[in-house]
Amino acid sequence: MVIVFFTVVFKTFSEANSLPHLCIYMAAGDFTLIRDLDVLKDIFTMKLRVIRLWTLDNYYNKNELFSIELILMGEEGNKIQGYVPKAYIYKFKKLLKEGEAFIIKSPNLAKMQERSFQLTNQLQKLALNLDSIVTPCDNFSGSVNGFDFVEYRAIIDGTVPDNMSLG
Repeated sequence: MVIVFFTVVFKTFSEANSLPHLCIYMAAGDFTLIRDLDVLKDIFTMKLRVIRLWTLDNYYNKNELFSIELILMGEEGNKIQGYVPKAYIYKFKKLLKEGEAFIIKSPNLAKMQERSFQLTNQLQKLALNLDSIVTPCDNFSGSVNGFDFVEYRAIIDGTVPDNMSLG
């Protein structure tokens, strides 16, 4: 049996509608680390920073978004790819921002497709869904930028691993 202690706090948006939203602050040990992800675990909460964010246009309609793509980093420095499918873009588009940290509760976890464009060394990918709860995190203690340093010679020789993004 796992007992989770958390505090519920209501805050208001700074936008015109000033509707309250729910912030849940959990004890430090209640977060799942990227290295501990398990596809058999249905419900988990993570503390992650969005280090890269971009959108993909719909192939058939360039005026419509297909997905929001993310590279997320945990406090320990591990990274994982994530995405928001078209059906849920409306829920997360204004909230997710590059460089910001979030508490993400109940995302889906899926195995990366073989021969897919892989930007991290994780074999899983996080998907935000209708049941996912994303709240800003004020106490993220990890890196701000998520840089992975490589030898200059590896870049020149083209021996940088395929799952490492250079930018």
